[in-house]
Amino acid sequence: MKINRIDIITIMVFALLAIYLFVKSPVPLEETSQKGEMIPVNTMFKIVDEENNKMRIQWTKEIIEMGKKVGFQFGEDWHKEHVDKGPFPALFLRETASHLEKSQVSLSLFFGFYYQ
Repeated sequence: MKINRIDIITIMVFALLAIYLFVKSPVPLEETSQKGEMIPVNTMFKIVDEENNKMRIQWTKEIIEMGKKVGFQFGEDWHKEHVDKGPFPALFLRETASHLEKSQVSLSLFFGFYYQ
């Protein structure tokens, strides 16, 4: 087997690159312990529920009410072709849940009631 000039140059470039990457490697990160408090699951769900309620109110006031004032309509058939309507908050949640089910994210949403 004969080694030509291109092979030698290629080997030298890779060797220099390996040395460069070894010398310039980043400093290892410090070990950090987890700081902060753990949040109980029920508390987390209450926070999410409160946020959802606030967003529904905001959607209703800023999107639906303002949209109706300028002549925009809302309904369940909002996603069909040639329909000029927007979704109500629950329909928007249903559509978001549908997209999440199709993604690789292990999160799902459902529309229901929370009883204690």
